[in-house]
Amino acid sequence: MSWFSDFLSLIFPRVCQSCRTPLLKGEQTICTKCIATLPYTRYWEYNDNPVAQKFWGQVDIVAATSLLHFRKGTKIRKLVHLLKYKGNTDVGYKLGLLLGSNIKQNSHFSDVDIVVAVPLHPKKQKKRGYNQSDFIADGVAEALGATPMPNLIRRKQNNETQTRKNRVERYQNVRSIFEVPEPSLAAGKHILIVDDVITTGATVESCAAELLSSTSCKVSIASVGTV
Repeated sequence: MSWFSDFLSLIFPRVCQSCRTPLLKGEQTICTKCIATLPYTRYWEYNDNPVAQKFWGQVDIVAATSLLHFRKGTKIRKLVHLLKYKGNTDVGYKLGLLLGSNIKQNSHFSDVDIVVAVPLHPKKQKKRGYNQSDFIADGVAEALGATPMPNLIRRKQNNETQTRKNRVERYQNVRSIFEVPEPSLAAGKHILIVDDVITTGATVESCAAELLSSTSCKVSIASVGTV
């Protein structure tokens, strides 16, 4: 009932998770102004973009892109922090919707069948309580009309954090840490692997390589942010 929702909003006003101003009717999670002023890459408009180039000669993917520049002082850093460390999963879903609605303009993403997030190790996910990228993947799948499949890829090794590692160390750290329990689910499909932020691309590349070596499928990559 709309009157009840309006009443609740008076007591518990819905606010933008970026700027904390009250949301207008029809707005969800992030206000229209903040959405309009996010640091968009527009990489989905051309296929030889800087994110795609990270994977050239490394893994045979169809396409790769990121929605936003993950720069210091930008709103996206605050939003990803809220998603990753504060349990604000609505932010993940909203960012996923934004990502999906933009990349579907590129024909390379138009036939995506399955969307899967880069998985956390079960121990890490249990400690955090959730995988933040699963909520992004759900939003992307909704926008693309694809199927979210969170258990398609599994992380079998709880590797060290990537934060303080250089490019070579990052690739060595994530080599062969994923597995595909049921390859038949991916056979003949176009799989989109989704992550929150791509830095070197080492982790998501390892995911893609495992999928491609396990079964006959097509793989693309997308993330909310890129460094």
